[in-house]
Amino acid sequence: RRSKVSSVYFDGAFSERVRQLTVEKDENTGNTVFPNLFSLMIFSAMVGRHYKNSCSNVKVESRINEIPDRIFIGNNLDGIVYLLALDSTKDGEILREGNENELWRYLENFAMLGMQEIDLWLKEEPYLKAHDVILHFMKIEASKTVATEKEAVHPQF
Repeated sequence: RRSKVSSVYFDGAFSERVRQLTVEKDENTGNTVFPNLFSLMIFSAMVGRHYKNSCSNVKVESRINEIPDRIFIGNNLDGIVYLLALDSTKDGEILREGNENELWRYLENFAMLGMQEIDLWLKEEPYLKAHDVILHFMKIEASKTVATEKEAVHPQF
């Protein structure tokens, strides 16, 4: 499924957050929060989709940190991109040849929404390490999911 190259970008408004999450190394571990840009893009898109059902009103203004589609394809993450687009359009037409740029915009736009949410998380706890803040919010969402599943399996009468 290759006709032309599409690329995705982070919005320049998040340049400092992107740097913080993919470049800054933890002084104890020597690791970054995300090992690369495409991991952050996928994570932030999933966060964006978790909190928002639509990305139709999103506009990435100033584009930074280009990530070509081949990076996602080479790392077997293109399926996530296709599922995001299918979920958003509810129509398989998005997968037709010639729609590549539009298809990849769903990833970019949901990532924008996710970066907005992650930015709020990090502003809420500015003195904590970014990875601790992100883990904290992931645990909150996971516990909500577990509680919902428990309720579905064992309803309280």
